[in-house]
Amino acid sequence: MSDGEIVIAHVRPVLAATHVRSTLIQSSVNMLKARGHFDAYVRLLPEAHHQAVLGTVAAAWMPIDVGIAHYQTCDSLALGTEELMAIGGAVGDRIQGVFLRTLTQTIRGAGVNPWMILKRFDRLWARLIRGGSIQLVMAGPKDAAIEVLGAQLPRYQYFRTGFCGVVRAGFKLGGVEVAYVKVSRWDRAADRFVMRAAWV
Repeated sequence: MSDGEIVIAHVRPVLAATHVRSTLIQSSVNMLKARGHFDAYVRLLPEAHHQAVLGTVAAAWMPIDVGIAHYQTCDSLALGTEELMAIGGAVGDRIQGVFLRTLTQTIRGAGVNPWMILKRFDRLWARLIRGGSIQLVMAGPKDAAIEVLGAQLPRYQYFRTGFCGVVRAGFKLGGVEVAYVKVSRWDRAADRFVMRAAWV
């Protein structure tokens, strides 16, 4: 990954993701519904996963295969980049909830810079995905690189672009003016996904 100071290092060994939090899936489905894509989504979603995806209400850990089915179906909708970012941002607002609002209020009150948000990114990851690994690098004073390994879900563009929206939402909750959050690299064979984020 990019040269720079490692702020959060990968866990070793990196184990493939095994579960995804239902709140991530349900928030995504709710955004599809709000944007008029729900009927098409249900038609495309394999019937074997209907109960898990459409029938789960309480927060729970879902097998990663459910997440794969969800994001593969979302990719089949062939939504544009701007819409994927908007969906990811709305999902980010929902799933980060009290966790980031409490954190960012403290940060804003103390006048601490956005790195204080990013330094807790591993905690957010652990709330959403069980397995996989993230590494955060300070590529510049206002430039971060986030590398994700072994998560399985980034093989789908919907997840990659949407997760950039989730990260962008975290910055906005902290009152940070974002220059960009974007996909920098995707290596399917290595299950390696890199995002770059910059702010002003």
